[in-house]
Amino acid sequence: MKTVFKTSLLKGKWTATEIEKSLSRLESLRAAINVIYTTMSKRTYILLVKRRNSSWDPWSGDVGFPGGGVKKGESPLIAALRETFEETGIPPKYVVVVGSLGVERTQALPGLEVYAYLSMVPKRLRLRVSWSELSDAWWVPLSLIRGPYRLFHPGKGRVVEAYVFPNGIVWGMSKRILDRVLRLPLSKMQGR
Repeated sequence: MKTVFKTSLLKGKWTATEIEKSLSRLESLRAAINVIYTTMSKRTYILLVKRRNSSWDPWSGDVGFPGGGVKKGESPLIAALRETFEETGIPPKYVVVVGSLGVERTQALPGLEVYAYLSMVPKRLRLRVSWSELSDAWWVPLSLIRGPYRLFHPGKGRVVEAYVFPNGIVWGMSKRILDRVLRLPLSKMQGR
C-alpha cells in the first residue's frame, strides 16, 4: 500500500516517492526562516511572503516567511539571512537578529527541521521579490492580522487553525511560528 500525504490547495496529494524527491533537492534535512519586523510611527509591521506555485514545493502557494534550505557547511542563521536576501532583496547588513524562535518539524516533509529566527530592520525596506521563488511579499501591520480562526484547508481536507490578513491566510508551521511572535512584546505595541 502506497503512503499518501496531503499537501496544500494547488498540489493535491503527494506520494512518499514525491516527498523523497522534494527532500533530495535539499542539501540537508534542515531549513531556516526569518520572521522580520519593523516599527514605524508606532505601528509594527511583519514581512510575509507567498511561495510561488511549483510542483516540487510542498508549501507551493502558501503564505509564510522568507526562508529555505540550509546548505552544507552553513549555519541555520546564515541560511535564514541568505534566503531572506535571495527572496526579498533585504541585505543582511540591515537585519538585526533578535533571537531564535525555536525549531519546528513539518508535516509536509517528515524529518525536516526548520529553524526560525526573529529579526528587526530599521524601516519598511523596499522589497525586490525573487519571482522564481515567490509570487508576492508584503509588509503587513500586525493590527491587520486576525485570528486565529478555524478554517477549512482544501489541501488537507480538514479544518485547521489559521490567521487571516487582507492578502491571504497563514496556517500550518507558519501559523505556529506566528503564534510565538504574537506573544512577544513587539506584538503588544498593537494592543494584541
